[in-house]
Amino acid sequence: MVPRAPQKISTSTLLENLKSEGFEASQRTIQRDLKDLTIDFPDLRSDENKDIAGWFWAEKAELLSIPAIDPPVAFTLKLADTFLSKLMPPAITDLLDPFRKASDSILGKLDRSHLSKWKDKVQILPRTQQLIPAEIAPDVIRMVYTALLEGKQFSGRYTRRGDDEANYLFNPLGIVYRESVIYLVATLWDYEDIRHFALHRFTEVQALDTPRKRPKGFRLSDYVKGGDFDIRVVKHKTLKLKLLFEAKTGDHLLETPLSQDQTVTIKKDGRYQVRATVNDSLQIRWWLLGFGDNVDVQQPKSLRDEFVQISKNLYGIYHEE
Repeated sequence: MVPRAPQKISTSTLLENLKSEGFEASQRTIQRDLKDLTIDFPDLRSDENKDIAGWFWAEKAELLSIPAIDPPVAFTLKLADTFLSKLMPPAITDLLDPFRKASDSILGKLDRSHLSKWKDKVQILPRTQQLIPAEIAPDVIRMVYTALLEGKQFSGRYTRRGDDEANYLFNPLGIVYRESVIYLVATLWDYEDIRHFALHRFTEVQALDTPRKRPKGFRLSDYVKGGDFDIRVVKHKTLKLKLLFEAKTGDHLLETPLSQDQTVTIKKDGRYQVRATVNDSLQIRWWLLGFGDNVDVQQPKSLRDEFVQISKNLYGIYHEE
């Protein structure tokens, strides 16, 4: 229950938390035990506040040795760290620093093990163009995550794209990771309309002790499935696609389909006729355009007409007299 710096916790709060978990103790016992524990764990510290002392683990405290972190687990942790470092800002991946050091220590001792040179055995490749993650203030991440996990409101200064910075009262509902951007899903003040906010646009966050207000029946998975992150062209509208892929381009859809209702017919010439229902979004347009002339958008006609116009515009840009 004792957090890592810069967060801290009082013995009175520890007492309440222990009682809620079914442990009986006195505040004096907790105070005495904490002081005793600092002998064996020097990274466990107090701010020595005479009124209400705050207890915390040093920010760079080494992870306690846990038998469960055997070589395969250490290897998995290093893989997760390597993968996340390509997707998330340092303020996020720095939270894994104790686990990173513990894993390095364990794998470093395996001089003769096949796991000791794990970096030579694994490469992680992005499927799309990789972007550098936006930077997020460490305090913003800690406080937003804490408020979300504890079900509390928080106030914050936020800058909308193209707008001035302003103060808002947030009811945190969930976190969504999308490529190089992390979004907070929340409502504001007493409103029930759900929005999402990029964490890197927060400049200041202040924790509050008031419970968050949660819209009745809210589920994060439903919100995401509703397409609010798809940059919808027309909200709640779908497209019934009929696509003709070149053989080498469309075969991946046999293993990773576009939708639950997707059907694929292989033509005599080896091309793939694909039918699927998807959200009417900019994402589907960007995805299809990425295949260039290796896909023929046959239906719907409205989307085909869009691509015809895009082709004409591209010709106007690249055509040389």
